[in-house]
Amino acid sequence: MPPKGDRAAPRFHEVPPGTLLWRVTAPAKPATPEAEQPLFRAPAREVESHGGRWGGRFDATPDCPYPFCYAAFDDLTALCEVLLRDIPFGAEERYLPHAVAAGRRLVLLETLRPLWLVSLLAAADLAAARQDTWLVHTDDVNYPITRLWAHWLRDGDGPAGQGPPAGLVWPSKRQPTGRAVLLFGDRCGDAVRYSPLGSLRLDQPPGLDWLNRRLALVRTRIGPPWPGPSV
Repeated sequence: MPPKGDRAAPRFHEVPPGTLLWRVTAPAKPATPEAEQPLFRAPAREVESHGGRWGGRFDATPDCPYPFCYAAFDDLTALCEVLLRDIPFGAEERYLPHAVAAGRRLVLLETLRPLWLVSLLAAADLAAARQDTWLVHTDDVNYPITRLWAHWLRDGDGPAGQGPPAGLVWPSKRQPTGRAVLLFGDRCGDAVRYSPLGSLRLDQPPGLDWLNRRLALVRTRIGPPWPGPSV
């Protein structure tokens, strides 16, 4: 658990303005315009207790609420973080149902000013956060604890003269050479926008074909949609 009574003093990673980040959106209805999909997600109002999978590693929580957004510095990391969570290898390749991609898009985000993120990338960074690789590798059964650590790091001081931390950055568990980020919407909501370079719908051609080419690198394939009912 995070230390009580001590203020976090982490190390930081600067994201310069004009940086492109990749994000896989939550499922949406096909007719929903991209502009109507909020960039930052609102925190859950209450903890779900039915035992199912709930949220991500560093989510906001009902007792520490703020809008947030997960993204990555490259497309493959963004895909792996969302689509390959808790997906083990049972054979030479992993086959996922089309439903995992239904309603999802891969979008580009652009930073408009420098963002200072709490760094969890290196051993020295983790040590400054009083942690080790457990924080960025542990399974979702421990996410209630990793979120407490995120809140503690969020409440720490930012780099001198730069304001409080704008988010977190850490090495992806599912794509180890990639970097994942969590952005705090109440601190950088005005500094991140959808990139005018556009987005790609992942549940139908040509996006689905592109998705399977990218996932082939990690021996994974998304199946085709189920055929509609016979007329």
